Amino acid sequence: VTIVNPLAWKRHGIVEIPEELYSKDNSGQYLCATSEEAFYPIQVVCGRAYSCIKMQGLTATPFITNHSKRPKLSLPRNSMTATPTSLGNGIVHAEFDPYGQVKTISIRGKPLLISKHDTASFTLHRDHPEAFDAWDMDHHIVWMKQDAISSPVSLQVIANGPVLAMLQSMPISIGENGSTLVIQYSLHSQQHCLSVKCIVDWKECHKALRFQIPTSYCGDVARFGGPFNFVDRAQTPSRQKEEAQWEVPASRWASILDGSLTDGLSIVTESKYGFRAKQGILSLTLLRSPTVPDPKA
Repeated sequence: VTIVNPLAWKRHGIVEIPEELYSKDNSGQYLCATSEEAFYPIQVVCGRAYSCIKMQGLTATPFITNHSKRPKLSLPRNSMTATPTSLGNGIVHAEFDPYGQVKTISIRGKPLLISKHDTASFTLHRDHPEAFDAWDMDHHIVWMKQDAISSPVSLQVIANGPVLAMLQSMPISIGENGSTLVIQYSLHSQQHCLSVKCIVDWKECHKALRFQIPTSYCGDVARFGGPFNFVDRAQTPSRQKEEAQWEVPASRWASILDGSLTDGLSIVTESKYGFRAKQGILSLTLLRSPTVPDPKA
């Protein structure tokens, strides 16, 4: 198999191994770069095989599987840990509250300044814009909210191996129409951030599902990603123009920063979302359910 890194810098990444290249019965398998003596362990999770590899910038590297018993590994073997209330890889450590939501995160021993009085949470909002149902979101929905998860949630350890550590919830009932939410947290062995995946069966009407992280990063501005640059917006609005910018469209990331603009917390996404960053709270809108122009959308 040939693995391509289309980016111009070297990086660590997790790759899925094609079925024909590994044996499901053999746990001592490694991915081996044919051009150098580089060995990376393979881990099978839910019937799929993964490996965390180091890739050079703008390269296409051929790999084969190897069944050596004690090869010299090409990456440091970090301490992967997974319990129902915590996840770690020796770089990132995250802890979760009884509702299955992020309580604390630290990176290389330095804690991110998540609020001690609240946790990261999913919220439901009434969403009845005065005009243009499918396109508009009115400012007042920010305060018309309720916690999406109201009962304790048990996180289950799905994986805990040399490549990947993963926790996942059972389907959580949210809303009033039978919607469900499954939360998945994961770390690979060289990862410097916590991955969060949501699987939603969405059946609500005129509701919005949002995710928020309350922090102590209360600088003057927050930063939002664009295709080729970024834009700064005020965290504490002092004029009507700034108050009207209550949610900002961003391409793949948004950061909430301290006063020096050197420390903060970021959310990185796979697509474009509407983000909000005010008074230290970073949030984004995940789903909406308008009924005009398509009542069955």
